[in-house]
Amino acid sequence: MVDTDPERARATARAYAAVYLGLPTYVNNLRELGFTEADFKDGGTVQPIADTLEQQLRDLGLLAPVLMPS
Repeated sequence: MVDTDPERARATARAYAAVYLGLPTYVNNLRELGFTEADFKDGGTVQPIADTLEQQLRDLGLLAPVLMPS
């Protein structure tokens, strides 16, 4: 989620993810990626998702992605 306000970005991302965190298949897939029950509490945590995204970007050869406002 891209936003100038980190708290608002997290709230928007959690609202979006809430649908998927209610689906057992998605949650089971996340568990296979190393997420724990604590990661799903209270709408989900941000850090494991950020870590996973960072690793996927590195796997694609993007070592230092830069986001710029439009």
